[in-house]
Amino acid sequence: MRLAVFDGPEYYQRRVLRSRDALLIHSDDRLEEFSCNRRAAREVASALTAVGEPLVGVGQSLGGLAAFFVHWTHPGIFAGLLLQSGSFFHRGTDDYERSFRQFGRIDRFVDGVLKGRGSPEKIPVTMTCGLDEPNRVNNRVLAEALAAEGWPLRLVEHPGGHDWDAWKPVLREELPRLRRRAAG
Repeated sequence: MRLAVFDGPEYYQRRVLRSRDALLIHSDDRLEEFSCNRRAAREVASALTAVGEPLVGVGQSLGGLAAFFVHWTHPGIFAGLLLQSGSFFHRGTDDYERSFRQFGRIDRFVDGVLKGRGSPEKIPVTMTCGLDEPNRVNNRVLAEALAAEGWPLRLVEHPGGHDWDAWKPVLREELPRLRRRAAG
């Protein structure tokens, strides 16, 4: 099953992924386009739909949020999601992030997810998050809400922080498991 990797070029530059059989999603303005931006999600969804096969979405930080948002707003593209340290900002857990320009847009989306509004097809999801990072709380809260709604979800908390050194080994361990679950 092919991958659709948000911030894909960086995954390859940092040698996190080795397979060239992946669709690399890049943004010149990721702070804007990867933060629950409906226009950007529509463009990505259109490009991925044209591939014509089920994909596994992969992303870290805002890329994890963007992959999840694309699935939520355009279901049927992904057969599974690997979300690493997703930036699932919410006023209940991340008040310190309020200065982030798109905090309100992300907060509204996450709030709707936590309340179960508009839930799409429930696909296998693996969420990973470092024990030493602030996103750990919002990832836990989202994982618990999705699991309560019946999503086939695996939450992996691992040593490390919000960085490539923490994400790389966990991705290499969890991606094969997720691919098997997504293949069904």
